[in-house]
Amino acid sequence: MIGEFSDSLQDLNTLCERYGIEELPVELERLRSKSRRKQARRRFVKSQISELEAEVRVLASELSGIDVALDLLAGATAQSIRSIHSEAWSPVPVLAFRVWKCSSRGLFGLVQQWESPRLVAYCSRRGTTREVPHTDGGCPHPSCGIYAAKNLARLLAAHERPGRTSLAVGLVALSGKVVEHEHGYRGAVAEVLALAYPSADGLQMSHRREEIQTVFRQGCQEQTVSPEHETEAAVDRIVRYLTEQRERRENWTLESN
Repeated sequence: MIGEFSDSLQDLNTLCERYGIEELPVELERLRSKSRRKQARRRFVKSQISELEAEVRVLASELSGIDVALDLLAGATAQSIRSIHSEAWSPVPVLAFRVWKCSSRGLFGLVQQWESPRLVAYCSRRGTTREVPHTDGGCPHPSCGIYAAKNLARLLAAHERPGRTSLAVGLVALSGKVVEHEHGYRGAVAEVLALAYPSADGLQMSHRREEIQTVFRQGCQEQTVSPEHETEAAVDRIVRYLTEQRERRENWTLESN
């Protein structure tokens, strides 16, 4: 270490003691005094650093526990707010049903054409996809979000009968922010998993991704009016098929978890 413990200073101290020398050059004494002050200051600072490092370790330990508690409380509070506003966030998609008006130009929902089996909701009033579907009452009717029904039979009863019109019916997976209502949901993102649609050869049903994409891209054929018993049979087939598709996917999700 430079300073009082340098070889030159130790040699000088030895000579001064040997020959009884008490007075040394003023500049030498001045530098020696300055060195002592700086060394004392350094020792003080190092002791402060040691204390601060110890405090940092204590704070890190305390913060770890506080952050865990904060995360749990924030999650519980967020869930409470979502419950009040009927929002649901799920690690798996919410499966439900919806219909489209089908023509040779494509498939159309109530608000817009679906150009592919996947659609991201957009709030036209606020011009954003952020926090859609909104639950603060600021959206015009109908409120933003992609709609889907819980009960397929109830949904079909509220529309023109498939097989008699150009109506396509599908099973969709809602993901992202999902708002639950009495008879259905509003979701941020929807993906069509299975589809029943009219064609020139009659009612078609598929859960193959490529075939569903083709229908949304190319549209489907309008059907002529069918006898009542054929229409009822078509409805039964659609309900049975799409319900089975939902149950199969729900069972697969439970087994995979």
